[in-house]
Amino acid sequence: LDTTGSKIDANDTLVRIISAYDKIEDTNKKLELLKWANQLSDWNIAHSHDKPRTMINHLQLKQRQEELSDVDVEKLNSLLLKSQTEPEICFGISVLLGIRRQADLYWKKMSRDIQEAYKDFPIYNLYCKLV
Repeated sequence: LDTTGSKIDANDTLVRIISAYDKIEDTNKKLELLKWANQLSDWNIAHSHDKPRTMINHLQLKQRQEELSDVDVEKLNSLLLKSQTEPEICFGISVLLGIRRQADLYWKKMSRDIQEAYKDFPIYNLYCKLV
């Protein structure tokens, strides 16, 4: 997306919508946010060049609505194998797979600055809920 010369990343927007969803208690507003997020996520899947983050954001949105399918888990595992040098991607994947210990390992590989930034992201909310 490009507006007046500045680039707006759909992944960033999607993360903000999911964050708002996590914080709002009003059911009607939550449903409206989900509707927007799903539409943006579908568009993003079709047009994004940042496939790993796009998939993670798409699936963390899906996970808030239903259980991930076996196909989703296969996609995440395949992406994990391809992204071993990217702790941020591996962290998100591990969280979505529900593997706390593995997520902890990738969390520790991220710099303190990245960790602090991630505390504002919705994937961190899911991480905190892992047993």
